[in-house]
Amino acid sequence: RANSASCLWAKVELVYSKEILEKTDIDDQIDSEDLGKLNRRINILKRLHQKNCEDSDNPMVYCGSMAKIIEKAEYFINK
Repeated sequence: RANSASCLWAKVELVYSKEILEKTDIDDQIDSEDLGKLNRRINILKRLHQKNCEDSDNPMVYCGSMAKIIEKAEYFINK
């Protein structure tokens, strides 16, 4: 299961970069199954970010990375 989550976030990174850079030589895309997974996981990430980054006196070292992946996931969810 961890591999599945890792693959999803790697795919989000790849496809987001592809779209932002307007690359056409990468065939991968975020499909409806991926969107379903993102929708299920985004709220968990937002709660973790709120608790460990926004509301914390000592934010975790991964807060910047987590904020970026939330932003990228929301890009596809709201697209």
